Amino acid sequence: MTRRDLVELGIPPGEILALAGFLVRHARERGLGEEEIRTRLRALLESPEQNLEDDCFGSLARALRTGGDPG
Repeated sequence: MTRRDLVELGIPPGEILALAGFLVRHARERGLGEEEIRTRLRALLESPEQNLEDDCFGSLARALRTGGDPG
């Protein structure tokens, strides 16, 4: 999954895009396939609040909710 793919999914550019790229690489290392990653990112983008505890992408959900700070 490229940065372009992430932007096309709806990930905003900047720090959030960089975080998403990092988390996607980490998710691949954990064994998630491209379609699973894409599905989880779509769900997260639709409802960050419902995905705050996602084991791979929770920090991305928090960053989307707060406008960039994954804290």
